[in-house]
Amino acid sequence: VNVMLDDVTKQTNDIGIVEYELEEGTYNVSITEDDYETYTGVIEVTEDVDQTIELSIKKFNLSITVNDGTNPLENVNVAIGDITGSTGSQGGCTLSNVPVGEHIITATLTGYNDYTETITVSENNKDFTISMTVE
Repeated sequence: VNVMLDDVTKQTNDIGIVEYELEEGTYNVSITEDDYETYTGVIEVTEDVDQTIELSIKKFNLSITVNDGTNPLENVNVAIGDITGSTGSQGGCTLSNVPVGEHIITATLTGYNDYTETITVSENNKDFTISMTVE
């Protein structure tokens, strides 16, 4: 994790700790790490102090398209854990606020084989197409 305090950048160690020797004062801080929201803020140093800052994992809205290999499928229930959606007439739906990382996506529709796949969500991987087969 990259931590910038004013103009001095350091990286955290294996357990997420970085140390600075600072005089009393106010410092601008920016923390960046792939797959996490960037943190920016101000810290006030008045004495020896430990400061803990938690980063939030990035979340994305996924665009899901479901078809039968040719035609869009309507009313398909699509889920990643507790995040659910249902396709419209064009076979599409959005799953909102899905965290970065690997997830199991499922799709179900009466008359079709249930669909399950492991997907990886990232900034460059937010659109998914599911092809379902008739039972």
